[in-house]
Amino acid sequence: EDERAAAVAAAEAALTALDGALADATGPLFGGEVPNVADCAVAPFLERWSRSPALEQAGALADLTKGAAGTRWPAIAAWQGAMAAYGPYTRRMRADEYSQAR
Repeated sequence: EDERAAAVAAAEAALTALDGALADATGPLFGGEVPNVADCAVAPFLERWSRSPALEQAGALADLTKGAAGTRWPAIAAWQGAMAAYGPYTRRMRADEYSQAR
């Protein structure tokens, strides 16, 4: 149980740091209004985390899996919305019900 709590705390710290970095960017994405390489590097991690059954059970991290990152990480929520609106991402990279079935 201590190991799990430590992992959750580390994930929360990482998400808080990511939220801060996104808040400092010039738009909802690292590249402003258009995704850049930093957005492409972060996307696979947030995709997996946002669909993780284990994180759904992890208290505050559950916000990320319910599309409610805005409650704790508003810049991540804005990033998720901007990426979801970007056609090339949704057509080629964004996970769907088949690619990450539970």
